[in-house]
Amino acid sequence: MDSQFKFNATFKEDIENEVYIVLPNRSLRKYSFVIAQPYGNPIDKFPINVIRAYTPVSLEIVFSIPGIHIIEVNAATGMALINRPFYVGDGLPLLPDYNDILADTIGTGISYQSQERIEEYLAKTTTKSVIAEPN
Repeated sequence: MDSQFKFNATFKEDIENEVYIVLPNRSLRKYSFVIAQPYGNPIDKFPINVIRAYTPVSLEIVFSIPGIHIIEVNAATGMALINRPFYVGDGLPLLPDYNDILADTIGTGISYQSQERIEEYLAKTTTKSVIAEPN
């Protein structure tokens, strides 16, 4: 059973062009955003792998492993803008408290910010749309 994960966003600040996803088996995968056109080269005069603020980005991934995944997107400063769990698979799962699964992600390269701080920061810095749906 494959599920397609779609992520489209426009961030209000510069971001790293690296998206980290922790899979249910605790392995870490790194992806890069697709940069929407016609924004030219949004990395000109910026450090490598930094996307300028207000550049629309997208990401599509097909997952074959069902279960809880964690996505992280970082600002160019290194602060986590998004660090949230999402579920891949059929049905509606009973998700554990995010703090319960946090201990399992320590040492994987995923940083932690309190849920309130993330939501407050997201409200200030991004417009987002996230869809995870089975094919």
